[in-house]
Amino acid sequence: MSVEANLKAPAFRQLWGANLFTNVAALFFTFSANVIMVNVLHASAFAVGLLDAVTYTGTLLFGFVVGTWIDRWGHKRVLVVSTILRGCALAFIPIAYFAGILTPWRIIVLGVAVSICDVFFQTAHTSVLPSIVGRDHV
Repeated sequence: MSVEANLKAPAFRQLWGANLFTNVAALFFTFSANVIMVNVLHASAFAVGLLDAVTYTGTLLFGFVVGTWIDRWGHKRVLVVSTILRGCALAFIPIAYFAGILTPWRIIVLGVAVSICDVFFQTAHTSVLPSIVGRDHV
């Protein structure tokens, strides 16, 4: 299958779009969460550092077992659910801000949630890609 054929395949375009969304969301969360912690919530340096540290908790907690779970649950289902959950986590920030309940600790918990969603998405993405484009084009 050529590169042009991969780009014309609907499954590949959907996977590419989901990958684009999750990568942009991860960058947006990292940048905006740090800015909000410092400029809006006036969080301590410890809290901001903790937020950066928790971005690796998903891999630390689930990195060894996530592949087995994804094989049992289905690759596409995990891709969709992890993308939706990450979107919900990101949507919580402005909702909590306007409700007056946004705190540094809530953003840190969201960082853990986004990290867990990321490890599930990336593992499912790596597992499903060869079946979409063929092993020789990965």
